[in-house]
Amino acid sequence: MVGERYLQDTVEYARWQAEGPRSPVFSGAGSVADLRRTGAVQVLTPSECRALVADGTDAALCLHPLAGGMPDEEARRCVHLFATEVLPHLPPVGDER
Repeated sequence: MVGERYLQDTVEYARWQAEGPRSPVFSGAGSVADLRRTGAVQVLTPSECRALVADGTDAALCLHPLAGGMPDEEARRCVHLFATEVLPHLPPVGDER
C-alpha cells in the first residue's frame, strides 16, 4: 500500500512539473517497481534509516507521512516509529561526525 501511495504522489508531481523546473524527487515512474529503481523515494525501516545517517554520507531525511493520501493510521504509525526509533539515535544538528 505504501508504494502505491508514493507512486500516486510522484505521478501527480510529475504532472504539475510537465513544463518548467523539476523538483529533486521528480520521477517519471509508471509503477511501484519503477519508482523503487529511480531511488527518488525510499521507504526504510527504522534501522535502515539509522544506518543511512550513520554511514557518513550527507543524507537528508524527509518524512512524508501523508504522501498520496496515505491513511491517517499509517501516517501516525510512521511518524511514531521515526520519533521513537530514529530521532533519539541521530546526532544533534550541526555536530560533526
